[in-house]
Amino acid sequence: MATKKANMTKKATAKTECASSKKDCCAKTAATQAKKASEKTITVSFDAPSAYSVGVAGDFNGWKATPLTKSKTGLWTKELKLNPGTYQYRFIVDDTWCDDPAAQHFITNEFGTQNAVLSVK
Repeated sequence: MATKKANMTKKATAKTECASSKKDCCAKTAATQAKKASEKTITVSFDAPSAYSVGVAGDFNGWKATPLTKSKTGLWTKELKLNPGTYQYRFIVDDTWCDDPAAQHFITNEFGTQNAVLSVK
């Protein structure tokens, strides 16, 4: 009888944990959906017809290069999905960090060069 009671208690506990976990999961899903709903699509571009590779790195991607795609005319582009906010970034052209010639705002970084500043509204 004690074993049967213990099994019933385990099942009740498991149901409670599952329900609690489901609530947490639903809350996380709702937060993710809200975050995605506020995302804006931003296109970054860099004109470098003779480049072999162009990437963009910034605080929006952990400063890891996201590759851009080269068009027939040599314009490299990438669509980014970003939440509203202010971001710093730089381009990486053939393994060399480069300024964004189209950027209107810059901030000096810890290396003494300039990061472009992008505001997403």
